[in-house]
Amino acid sequence: MSWEDFDIFIGGDCDENLIKKSIFVFNHINIYPYLLCDWIQENNSKYHDMVRWLIENGLLKIVMTKEELESDLRDKIYYSSNRELHELAYRNIPKLANPPKYPKGYEESLALSSKQDAQDPIMKDISLKAFRKRFEDDYWSTDSYQQVINSPVLTPKEKEGFRQEIEKIYQMQLSFYLKRPLDEHHFQNRNEVIFDQFCSSYSVHINASEREFYEYKLSGYRDYNALRTIRAAETILPLVNQKPIQDFSFKELLEIRKNGTWKGAMRVLSGIAHEIPCSEEQVEYQTIAKDKIQNVLFDVMEAERGSVLSDSIKAVCNMGLNFIPIIGPVLGPMKDVSDPFVNYLKNQEGKKKLAYFLLDLR
Repeated sequence: MSWEDFDIFIGGDCDENLIKKSIFVFNHINIYPYLLCDWIQENNSKYHDMVRWLIENGLLKIVMTKEELESDLRDKIYYSSNRELHELAYRNIPKLANPPKYPKGYEESLALSSKQDAQDPIMKDISLKAFRKRFEDDYWSTDSYQQVINSPVLTPKEKEGFRQEIEKIYQMQLSFYLKRPLDEHHFQNRNEVIFDQFCSSYSVHINASEREFYEYKLSGYRDYNALRTIRAAETILPLVNQKPIQDFSFKELLEIRKNGTWKGAMRVLSGIAHEIPCSEEQVEYQTIAKDKIQNVLFDVMEAERGSVLSDSIKAVCNMGLNFIPIIGPVLGPMKDVSDPFVNYLKNQEGKKKLAYFLLDLR
């Protein structure tokens, strides 16, 4: 797979923090056009600045053909609350459009898979649970609902009355949707989304409510779960005494991406992330990720500087100290006085690129 394919598809709820973490790791962010329109329609200028920055720097891709995207955006421009941003997206359609590259026999595979899903009682049960969770989140986790419930102006009685009215609407609509059959047509729609995701991106980020469905549907889903790489990336910055990814500005993230070893480092990081046996949601996941990244540095230093330096670093670790002081007193001087070592790292593949990338982040 070429670097151009090392993308993330964000197929669920998303905020600025997730976008920053995705930019730190992946080459491009792939989304459906509805998410772009949601960001543009947000009553929040930070989302508008984010969209403008993503488009202008060529980091955003829309999973649609040019013709489909042109039709979609043209229809929305005229009633948009932010016409300027919609027009910016419209002008950049040639750069934004990223239609999925379907494999040969795609239609037959889609039909067969959908038929099998519709006959699988476990799949139906999982799909129903996922739907109920998404539906519930759409009602009770929305900003508008939370604003009313947490309003300092309304009385407790008024808030409870509002909650009861929403509950009535929720139950009525839920009952209506649950009566719809989970037939081949239903699963074909779901499977089309999966094809779009995995035929346009290397990794996929989904809502938590979808996880059980994906893990049952795709036996190798863990290998494509973007959250694993993102969780591992979050362990890097404390190692080099840096602030969390979400605290970087978009401009700072762009500078990080310009580092000559960034691409290779992220590929190695992704490999490390997917070797970890436990779930990325478990507490020990990031501890294991940190240990593996430390071992990459140890391996590089042992190979390039000899066992004396390597043993001294391992001795510090065995004293129970965290990795930040190791980066400081040991690796810090190396970067200043050992140019041959640093230059060697800079020109190597794999683990050496990750090691040098960490040195540069300091």
